[in-house]
Amino acid sequence: MITPIPESEVVAQLRELMQEQPWWRRFANAVTAGVGATTMILWLLVTNGVDVPAQVQTGIASAIAILTTLGVLQTRNGLTPRGIDRVEQAADLVAARGGRHRRAGE
Repeated sequence: MITPIPESEVVAQLRELMQEQPWWRRFANAVTAGVGATTMILWLLVTNGVDVPAQVQTGIASAIAILTTLGVLQTRNGLTPRGIDRVEQAADLVAARGGRHRRAGE
C-alpha cells in the first residue's frame, strides 16, 4: 500500500524547486518569443536598408514567425507560482472529497 504524502509537503517541495530553478526557466516561453520578435525586428531593419525583393522579405518574415511559434510550442516552462497554486487547489479538492478522485458520472 502506498502511503499518501500530505499536500502541504508536496506544495512546499514544489515551491522549493521553483526557487532553485534558473530565472529563465520560469519565463522560458517569454524568452523564446522575445528572441523571435528580436529576430523579426532585425530582419525588417536589414531589409529596409537593402534592396531585397518584396517576396523574399515576406517569405523570410513568415518563416521567422512560424519558427517562433514552433519554438514557443516546444519550449517547456519551469515551475510558476500559478501552477503551484493550481496543484494546491487540486490537492485541497481531493482532500475535501475524502482523498478520492471524483470519476465522471459519480
